Amino acid sequence: MYTRSGDTGSTIAPLVGRVSKSHPCVEAVGALDEAESSLGLAEAVARERGEDRVADMLSWLQELVFRVGFQLWELMKPERHRRRCIGPEVVEKIEKLIDELNVEFRGFTLHGGDVVSASIGLARAAVRRAERRLVACLEEVGVGGEEAKTLLSVLNRMSDLLYALEVSVARERGGLRLVEC
Repeated sequence: MYTRSGDTGSTIAPLVGRVSKSHPCVEAVGALDEAESSLGLAEAVARERGEDRVADMLSWLQELVFRVGFQLWELMKPERHRRRCIGPEVVEKIEKLIDELNVEFRGFTLHGGDVVSASIGLARAAVRRAERRLVACLEEVGVGGEEAKTLLSVLNRMSDLLYALEVSVARERGGLRLVEC
């Protein structure tokens, strides 16, 4: 379980190889790990509360975050050797799920009011941080292109879906808390 190779503050990161643990690409991997873990917690909470439809969606999103991380590592390889497990069709599927939730309102919400919606809100915050960290990583190493854009689009849409899901759950459970300035 231990290699001791990181004892001096370095590790291996996607797109760059061995670097300091403070490198933006290491931060991106860590943020993706937090997002994946947060989604796992939200899924467990929803399942425990009998929200199986919500839990199934969160489980799918958790796996999707893992796939984003996997695809990030694949960007290190020559294009002809890369495995692709995320494409633009995933963004379309997420958008369809958002549309199906049919959540429309204007205003700002506080995250909470119910343990299921609060855990979804926490997962959304982690996904948003992962997106920001991924942007920093890609900017640092100068990687762009359609694959990188797709990864960013997936995380961006995922945070939209999590917000819509949080609002939907909060409404159903009577815990939607709107705030005005």
